[in-house]
Amino acid sequence: MLDRDFPDPFVFHEGPGEFTAFSTNSTQNDEFGCVNRVPFSEGTSPGAWGPIDPSSAASDGFLWEEWDPPLCFNWAPVVHRFGSTYALYFTGRAAGYSPPRQCIGVATSTSVDGPYEPPLPEGNFPLVCNADLGGSIDPSVFVDSNGQAWLLWKTDGNAVGQLSNILAQRLRSDGLALEGPAFHLMTVTQAWESGGTVSTSIVEAPEMIKVGDYYYLFYSGNRYNTDDYAIGYAICGAPQSGISCTKPQDGPILATGPNGFGPGGQSLFEDGFGNLLLAYHAWRNDGSARTFRINYIDIVPGSAPKIYIT
Repeated sequence: MLDRDFPDPFVFHEGPGEFTAFSTNSTQNDEFGCVNRVPFSEGTSPGAWGPIDPSSAASDGFLWEEWDPPLCFNWAPVVHRFGSTYALYFTGRAAGYSPPRQCIGVATSTSVDGPYEPPLPEGNFPLVCNADLGGSIDPSVFVDSNGQAWLLWKTDGNAVGQLSNILAQRLRSDGLALEGPAFHLMTVTQAWESGGTVSTSIVEAPEMIKVGDYYYLFYSGNRYNTDDYAIGYAICGAPQSGISCTKPQDGPILATGPNGFGPGGQSLFEDGFGNLLLAYHAWRNDGSARTFRINYIDIVPGSAPKIYIT
């Protein structure tokens, strides 16, 4: 665990002893007040992390983004490698919308820890915005067994009094553009995902993995700043199938408990020894920070995932 504010953690495993974790920016993980657009920390193992790097993984050169520290609007970064290029997907506040909208952008680097710069001409515009649906946040990348990469994200409907949804769309071979139609995967359907109103009924932070012939979709539900926030899962068809995901379990698989309050913002990675791990954040008992947690997770095809709480 990294005992600092480190929301929505994503871990990139480069090779033996080379782990890089990225997070949403916040005033609590940046002593300079969100000047650090994309905080990151480097580790030698899933349990050994260095301090949060004082520099940002991404530059300030995104023409589409309204960048105004100390407002903290760079959320949920993830990294995927396409050949020799690393692509960073992140959520940022797009200029020109009233009321404001969060959108998803992409940046590239030759090194996993950056600096990430906007690719041209793609970096002049958001990758996806869904402004009419409240915006787009929480990107993640899933690569199917045929090598096709997909971008998954949340439409930020709860920001405008709508239900949020999880969508998926094919990525171009270099990861810098979307191709074809977007496919709807899921929306709010269970009581634990709802805070009592449309604006507080939320599914977000999608993370997909294929195990055997099963597509597992992990997600967070409810309001991020409450004890009711939790992690659930669904089983889906292939993203392009057009078949909505089903939720086998009536309730989350990880909720408030021994590992903290309001767990969520999850991602999956391997430790280099064939073991799968779940990275996520959870609130400290005093509510002062969303700290970085990691637990081993086991997925037997067709069965409920088992998270090993330590």
